[in-house]
Amino acid sequence: TFNLYNTTISPCNSFKYLGIPFSSLGIDTLKFIQHSRNKALHAMRGLKSSGVHRYQFGITAALRAYKIFVRPIIEYGLNI
Repeated sequence: TFNLYNTTISPCNSFKYLGIPFSSLGIDTLKFIQHSRNKALHAMRGLKSSGVHRYQFGITAALRAYKIFVRPIIEYGLNI
């Protein structure tokens, strides 16, 4: 255990740093992929419920919305 300002800090098995889950073995890739997938699906559902799809706004606007809102969620952390 560690102490910081007379407060005991106990060790943990996992933590998140900049949104990326870590375990005692390093980056928890399975948890990271599942979280990114769920977040991207949630963003896509939000766009679809707002009417942003190829039948409502056209393919160009729908693709632009995808590139702005969904793709960054999927691409975050891939270069690690």
